[in-house]
Amino acid sequence: MSRFLGILFLLVLQAGNVMITGGNEEEDFCKACPPSYCGGDGGLMEIRFPFRLETSPPSCGAPGLVLMCSGNETLLSLPESGKHRVIAIDYVSSELTIKLGEQWAPCPLQNLSFAKFETPIYSLTGYYESRLVGCSTKFMPNKEYEEIAGPISCLSSKGYFVYAVDDYETMSILPSDCMVVATGGFIPYSTAYNRTFTDVMEGFIRKQELILKWSVPGIRDECMQCELAGNRCGFSSARNQVFCISNNHHGQLPIPCLL
Repeated sequence: MSRFLGILFLLVLQAGNVMITGGNEEEDFCKACPPSYCGGDGGLMEIRFPFRLETSPPSCGAPGLVLMCSGNETLLSLPESGKHRVIAIDYVSSELTIKLGEQWAPCPLQNLSFAKFETPIYSLTGYYESRLVGCSTKFMPNKEYEEIAGPISCLSSKGYFVYAVDDYETMSILPSDCMVVATGGFIPYSTAYNRTFTDVMEGFIRKQELILKWSVPGIRDECMQCELAGNRCGFSSARNQVFCISNNHHGQLPIPCLL
């Protein structure tokens, strides 16, 4: 599927509305596909290749890396989980931080699964696999067990208490009245260093954010190399390949590609 999308991208660029021909291809690309901002030039988040806004020509971005504006907010739409606000774009790491959409706000752990967020383009970064257990009595997890979090208020009710448990733990660490009610869930995190399962789960419920990594064959790795070198990534329709917009114009990028 990823290979098909890569081929499709090349075909789209060949037939796109914007063709980069002749002259300086860096300046041509910057002029045809300048950075975009939701909320105008005063926007805080720069949207540029391999991303594009849905209002930009198809040849200004890779397939699947399309964002949209809602006022000053930048949104990402995923097939299974709906629209989410984009918090940050890391072009060097090929990562996108999103805040879960409004439909998830009341209870972010409810029906949370890999399938709702992973696509041929996007994949989750770090996460704990988890399961939910329901217990008839409330208890406070022992501090020596950092793989249990809860009770989760939005899933619990009078006389019924739901906890999230690291999927690698056995049921023996729980009271005998607890039963598994859901499996296959996940708790996303940005880094696992010095962070317990409980810390990650509580942080996710509070922030409701997760990080997605994007990948398009023939684009991600090449663009990462450009960004790591302090340059920017562009695409030549004439040559059908990614190129670096070098920072060699008297110490600056071409004017349309400046921050």
